[in-house]
Amino acid sequence: LLGAGGMSAMTEQPGRLNRALTRLLMNHAKVAGSEALGRRLRLITLESQAFRGVAWVPGQDVQIAMGSACRARAYTPLDWDGAAGRLRFIGVVHGNGPGSA
Repeated sequence: LLGAGGMSAMTEQPGRLNRALTRLLMNHAKVAGSEALGRRLRLITLESQAFRGVAWVPGQDVQIAMGSACRARAYTPLDWDGAAGRLRFIGVVHGNGPGSA
């Protein structure tokens, strides 16, 4: 999954190798929702055509790229709707690194 995020300097563009790996290994998804569950917890909803028709087994995780295929975070979906192409997971906001915005 390709999520919004930054590189180490927040302004660097990924190099050719990172762009190739991202295209090869990741699918694009959009953030369809972000709901505050508390001061530092967010319920995130992602949608993608790539999710449609995909079977998911509880315990499997998804990798979300933070601006580069080499900089990703793993999240375990709370639920997966393959018919709608949607998944939801909880994220923790901590600091100002990749994935915390």
